[in-house]
Amino acid sequence: VRDLLALEIDVAELLPADDIGYGFDNIADVLQVSPVLMERYLSAARRISRTAVGDTTIPVGYQTYNVHHGLIQTDRLDEAAPVGSRGGTIVRHVFPVDGEYEISVTLQRNVDDEYLGLERERKLDLRLDDRRLQLFTIAASPKKIVLGGGTPPDAHLKIRVPVKAGARELAATFLKDTLIKEGIIERVRDDVVQTYFEGVATITVAGPFNVQGPGETVNRERIFICRPSRAADEQACATKILSNLAHRAYRRPVGADDMTQLLALYKTGAQNGGFESGVRLALQKILVSPAFLFRAEVDPPGAAPGAIYTVNDVELASRLSFFLWSSIPDDQLLAVAESGRLSDPSVLQAQVRRMMADPRSGALVKNFAGQWLFLRNIARISPDTTTFPYFDENLRHALAKETELLIESQLREDRSVVDLLKTDYTFLNQRLAEHYGIKGIYGNEFRRVKLEDPNRHGLLGQASILAVTSYPNRTAPTIRGKWVLEQLLGSPPPPPPPNVPSLKEDATTQKLTMRERMEQHRANPTCAVCHRMMDPLGFALENFDGLGGWRASTGPG
Repeated sequence: VRDLLALEIDVAELLPADDIGYGFDNIADVLQVSPVLMERYLSAARRISRTAVGDTTIPVGYQTYNVHHGLIQTDRLDEAAPVGSRGGTIVRHVFPVDGEYEISVTLQRNVDDEYLGLERERKLDLRLDDRRLQLFTIAASPKKIVLGGGTPPDAHLKIRVPVKAGARELAATFLKDTLIKEGIIERVRDDVVQTYFEGVATITVAGPFNVQGPGETVNRERIFICRPSRAADEQACATKILSNLAHRAYRRPVGADDMTQLLALYKTGAQNGGFESGVRLALQKILVSPAFLFRAEVDPPGAAPGAIYTVNDVELASRLSFFLWSSIPDDQLLAVAESGRLSDPSVLQAQVRRMMADPRSGALVKNFAGQWLFLRNIARISPDTTTFPYFDENLRHALAKETELLIESQLREDRSVVDLLKTDYTFLNQRLAEHYGIKGIYGNEFRRVKLEDPNRHGLLGQASILAVTSYPNRTAPTIRGKWVLEQLLGSPPPPPPPNVPSLKEDATTQKLTMRERMEQHRANPTCAVCHRMMDPLGFALENFDGLGGWRASTGPG
């Protein structure tokens, strides 16, 4: 959708997650289209097409962006945040049409619905595309304020403004109000920083009100490659628009049958709502077409069942694009494929190098490496707060980011995959450096750091891998060993037999080390078959705790 229509849509809000097989979510034999999923596809297509074309009849809607309560908002968020800011959040919001929108902000509260940290006056800076909309003053309150006990301190944090259609950046941050003692910077950073607030809880966008028109957006320019000046030209222009969209969406030449269906829908929509309404209805059809939703490869005529054959250039273009970009081929790749030149080794190599240099190749790291290494699971880990009281959302975000940046650097430098096990550098920000006990790293920005501790070399020294292969309250040598066998060595252990007992959890076992508890477990011959393959690999990582922190002792627990 992003590359077809130049439209930023979070389809994860519109569609359920794909089923996973063998660690990946694009394995055909585990994917299916249920009636419910088909309805969701239709609903998503309606919403996307209305947003892309610009529907001036769109009703008033509300979109709320939540900030996780576990995110510590004590410093500047990242490089996108205004200089001199602190905490808050930055979101990308698609304004569907030109009109007025109400933007409101709420503050974080604790579990007792109390607003904390209002001991002094504070300033909230609300910006749209880095242009200040309003600098709000939050009055000081000498005592805690409870929600429902009078006017909330964030009741006035709202503004109604005219906004042009398109994807825009909304930022709600505080002017920095940290108090630190004077001294050398390294000494200051070791002191306790006094904070006076918990931070922003939500940004809500309501609208549109007083619609002015569909606006001139990038996505409308991508769709309307022609504009009919008179009614007699509308059919020809619609044909040109829809054939262009279908060609790029279906990733192949468009046939007469394709256009017959699309133009029939265009005529139906145009009769009811005019030219743009007709294009919008036909666009819905494109977005739910199997040619768009699936990457299908048809056996060549006369091919024997089970025979091996070379995919054609157009199919190769889709394979290449979805692997490197997780998206559709661009115009250049599609043109090369349709000319029959993509299968030429020199042409193929040139296209791969061009595509890897494109920022879209970052999807190879996020999607392929994210699934291969289980980085996606970081979003779902829930460390036990008693065992790991220092865990917060800042650390969660940093864990995945470190590994993604390392994988990307190895790709860009064209290194051997084996080097991933022995890299002597990584990427850190202050929060992750503190977790590793590395001094001298300040701020939320990630930077490349030479590792002095050999225990942190390579993927197996990274907290992201170690955290997703642990239990919430302890390490899991078996899971870690199984991960190494499956993800790194490609030699998965046999599936466990039925009715395998779990580790005993009682007062006696709590006094034993993990190695001693596993030895008891392996005393069962049924369990020993698999565990003698996995456990040695897992115990090699036992000096890392359940969140990847280094520990000199692996005592009971």
